[in-house]
Amino acid sequence: MTLEPSRRRLQAVVSRLEKHGLKLALVVERDVRSAGLQNELKELLRLRPRVGRYRPGIDPTPWDPLGRAVIDAELERRWRAAQQECDELLLRVMRRDPGELIATAV
Repeated sequence: MTLEPSRRRLQAVVSRLEKHGLKLALVVERDVRSAGLQNELKELLRLRPRVGRYRPGIDPTPWDPLGRAVIDAELERRWRAAQQECDELLLRVMRRDPGELIATAV
């Protein structure tokens, strides 16, 4: 079985999106699994105090956006490190050329 037909279709989609001024951002499994980011985020979000429904006036970046819980230093370090890693992942994904990624996919 060959990947060429799928690769050509995906490249055509990327090309059409670019013609309309849209960019396709592709996240591949190795982006999140290699460094254990997915597991770390799952654990942190399980431990994080829940805010509830969407509240536009609340900054969602602190550990406890409502300020109800005290966070220990180690958990704060992990939270900040995960935020930094997510920011770096987003930058990598947004800078990535989807056509090049598709062309080199195995």
